[in-house]
Amino acid sequence: MSDYWIELLNYNHKRKNQKIMKKVIVNGYTYEAPTTVKVGDKVLLPTAHWLREFKGDTWEGVVTSEESDYDGPCSRIIEVIA
Repeated sequence: MSDYWIELLNYNHKRKNQKIMKKVIVNGYTYEAPTTVKVGDKVLLPTAHWLREFKGDTWEGVVTSEESDYDGPCSRIIEVIA
């Protein structure tokens, strides 16, 4: 089997094993989150890389919407706290 087909099989295997995510809004910003997250959940989020020196590596926010029309790349929620 050629390298092309091996890479394609590995790619498809990785996609099948990924968790299903949805986009949610937290404090006005869109994040990827597990499908179990709901409005009102307190979540732990990554801080933007340019702010980490001043604000630390993570911050907490509250999910305000389970829908987002943002279609670009976004960070993932690290953990649901409550």
